[in-house]
Amino acid sequence: QAFQAYDYAHLRKSKDCILQIGGSDQWGNITAGIDLIRRMSLGESFGLTLPLLTSSTGEKIGKSAGNATMWIDRDVMSPFDLYQQLLNTRDADAGTLLRCLTFTPMDEIQRVQSEHDTAPENRLAQRALASEIVRLLHGEEAAKAAAHAAETLFGKSSDDLASLEGLPGVPRTSLNRQQIQAMTTADLFVSCGAVGSKSEAKRLARSGGLYVNGQAVESAQTPISKDESHLVLRVGRKRYFIVDIQDDD
Repeated sequence: QAFQAYDYAHLRKSKDCILQIGGSDQWGNITAGIDLIRRMSLGESFGLTLPLLTSSTGEKIGKSAGNATMWIDRDVMSPFDLYQQLLNTRDADAGTLLRCLTFTPMDEIQRVQSEHDTAPENRLAQRALASEIVRLLHGEEAAKAAAHAAETLFGKSSDDLASLEGLPGVPRTSLNRQQIQAMTTADLFVSCGAVGSKSEAKRLARSGGLYVNGQAVESAQTPISKDESHLVLRVGRKRYFIVDIQDDD
């Protein structure tokens, strides 16, 4: 608290900053700064606190709580990564975040929430939230590109993967068709660095944690389809890998 109070006093003295804004949990730190400024005779200062954004369980949503690390700078977090982060929002929180973080009309949010509740597996509320925030921060084209990439990665068809060149945060590798023919699913996941060993691949397959083109892998010993041009590998819910299969020369 003393350090934050001094920060405010330093800003008041060096930058003529007279207002500090923070979440309601920062009330004590802000008032400590105001008191220090008064004691140092630096002039007037003020504090403003805002209600915390909380989840359906009452937990604070934010970086310090470890449940929402998001950046508006695309050099730190790409539009695709931001979209993916928001797409993983819990069902119970998606409507609240739409109301608090976007300018979407309330009747539209109610419509989205109603449709979402009918079929939550389609993640309509999360997709609306992710698209709108990415659009607000990075523009319409970035939002469309992020949504297209997410739909391709989550989908069961690999037809559009060739258009996802340089997708941030998704490792991509190339294998020739002859290599693929000799591989099991476990071999493929290991060769791409998706898992550390064949035994790990087998364990994840048994627990339903491996996917190829959106389909759960039932056995790590299953041969790889030789007809695809691209494969999307998924480990768990969030880790993706793209494999481009090249024809033999």
